[in-house]
Amino acid sequence: MLVAVPFVAMAAVALGLRLGASDAVRVAQVMVAPEAAAGTGVAWQVTAFEEDRGVRSPLAGAPLRVRASHGGQETSAEARTNADGVAEVRLAAPPPFPAWVEVTAPGGSVLAQGLVDPTTGPNVPRARGSGPWMPFARREGMLRIDVAVVGARVAPGFVATVGVRVEQASTQAPAPHVDVAVRDDPSIAAATSGRTDSAGWAVVHVTPVGLALMLEIAAHDAEGRTGSWAGGLVAAPGGAAIETRPRWSPKEAPEVDVIVPTARATEYVEVDDVHGRAWAAALDLDDSRRTRLSLPSLLPGVYWVVAAGAAPGTSVWTPATSLRPFFVAGADDEALALAGDGCPPRRDVRETQAALWPCLSLVTPEPAPRWMALDGGPSKRAALASVRWRGLAIALAALLLASLLEAVLVVRAAHGARARFVSALVADGDAAETGGARFPILLATCVALFVGLLGFALLAAFLARVS
Repeated sequence: MLVAVPFVAMAAVALGLRLGASDAVRVAQVMVAPEAAAGTGVAWQVTAFEEDRGVRSPLAGAPLRVRASHGGQETSAEARTNADGVAEVRLAAPPPFPAWVEVTAPGGSVLAQGLVDPTTGPNVPRARGSGPWMPFARREGMLRIDVAVVGARVAPGFVATVGVRVEQASTQAPAPHVDVAVRDDPSIAAATSGRTDSAGWAVVHVTPVGLALMLEIAAHDAEGRTGSWAGGLVAAPGGAAIETRPRWSPKEAPEVDVIVPTARATEYVEVDDVHGRAWAAALDLDDSRRTRLSLPSLLPGVYWVVAAGAAPGTSVWTPATSLRPFFVAGADDEALALAGDGCPPRRDVRETQAALWPCLSLVTPEPAPRWMALDGGPSKRAALASVRWRGLAIALAALLLASLLEAVLVVRAAHGARARFVSALVADGDAAETGGARFPILLATCVALFVGLLGFALLAAFLARVS
């Protein structure tokens, strides 16, 4: 029994540790944003991953189902995660908030659940841009030139649309019918020229190369007045090109082409307005690097498409984030009215359509605030911790009982050995030596108890430390 007790104790410890072993858990996190005024519902970003002892692995290609319910109203949507474990989910008809939201994987396993209310999120201020105008190093002449880029930044290797405003330097009145040209520069691979309209606006197209982008524009009119502008363009290194029409009708489904310059596997695209997030997609790219997206119909307003190679790049704009604004309006003059006071209506109705791009260059996009509204990790980690502590309790209880039993057996064995030793002395006629033998036997018993219990105590301390 002295030999069998440790073996039984180790078996009980192994059983307790196995019962309390922390297996990998599948978790989902839901990032929400304010609802846009596009009439498209809410667009949420869901990230699914497997967590094992603090190490996270994305759940790639996993079909997810998001269900939101409140007061008997329920809506759901399905999406599949991309290579990063990210899925963009749109609830076209969300229930009133706060709503109970569940994210489930195939088989009905719940990855996250809880109350979500995007209308009362944290007070996350919207980042403010520096304005539409490009900084200049030199501006000279009787014609004053200002430059604004559609989307506020350019992607090297792709055509950029640039709005050029020309005014008379003395009166600051618009300068119509002025010829505008882009001067040759090593940072510009190709460029077009233009002519200002009645409001003093012209559109030129440039194809930048590299990251050190220098743009120099010259202007002259029929009366011999000239002007020049030289400055830099804000580049989006590695940014995608976004192509779409300047205006879409509310009755149309807008189409957007996204072209990435590198062979990356994923691209994140979303559509925002001044209120929030209207639509989003997490794309798995193929070898063509070009993807055409069909958006849902949008209510009239000013929108912008945001594209980035990483999920955070659409909410916290990085230098590689690409932007492209567009109008949704029933007519061109209605679109110009949406741009605000900086884009007055054209006196010549034939100029109205051509004025859309200059007016879009004045649009200053802002990132929609984003926050985590639902995280399935804490509840799953708490459940694992409870199971782990139950397993540890079984192991420690087994060690405690084994140590007590071992102590009883050692004392009993020592008592039996002392009795046999005394009987042997009496039989040999050495009864006087029995008193002197008591101390060595007691010392041996104490040493045996100490060694046996020390082993159990050390094992219990080790389990408590690593669990």
